[in-house]
Amino acid sequence: MTDSSLLRVAFQGRAGTFGYDFALDAPAQGVTALFGPSGCGKSTILRCIAGLDRPAAGYCALGDTVWQDAKRFVPAWRRPIGYVFQEPSLFPHLSVRGNLLYGAGVRSLRRLPPDLADIIAMLELETLLERGVAHLSGGERQRVAIGRALLRRPALLLMDEPLSALDSARKNEILPFLQMLHRQIRIPILYVSHDIGEIASLADHVVLLAPGRVVESGPWADMADRLDNRRGYRPDHTLPDAAATDCRAARSEG
Repeated sequence: MTDSSLLRVAFQGRAGTFGYDFALDAPAQGVTALFGPSGCGKSTILRCIAGLDRPAAGYCALGDTVWQDAKRFVPAWRRPIGYVFQEPSLFPHLSVRGNLLYGAGVRSLRRLPPDLADIIAMLELETLLERGVAHLSGGERQRVAIGRALLRRPALLLMDEPLSALDSARKNEILPFLQMLHRQIRIPILYVSHDIGEIASLADHVVLLAPGRVVESGPWADMADRLDNRRGYRPDHTLPDAAATDCRAARSEG
């Protein structure tokens, strides 16, 4: 792949007592999953890409657009990035419609974004628009958060374990919407998880992480047998039988 078709990042620094030295290239299309055990730095990578954290040394570019190098650091608010967190972080005083319009930067109802109706329909939010945030389920809140992020018209969508705070029923509710995003939107998605089933259902490309470093990366088809829910990766490139079965089942259902 050429530089123009890559998300290219390299970050060195510390977050408290946690030191990291990450370097990775990912396709600037499809879903790239960051997979590894809790505490290995998956969320740190996303925060550095978004410009929310500034590492001691770093490089970050999407295609030909450089957001950070030795001479520049583009602040978070100027980076065309959508960010979906573990917790939806919606504005509690606004309705679903108000949260979506805030994401779109709308200041007047006379200037609604042309893609608003499409995103509302894709995420099946039509019946929720006038509802307050307090009256939404966890899955509904996360769908609103995804819609708000997409209405920023981002060049890159970051998703930091968007299903981790949901119970099994709510995960099953929202996973089809994530699969639909994968099929319908054309922007690259960087998806953080330590759940094999999610990765198997969504990822085109996988980056395997150990604490503070990238172990290896590649297309899902080449990386599937390296994944392990307990350790993040397996040096012997094999999966326990049960985990391997879960991977195959999740991929075939997706």
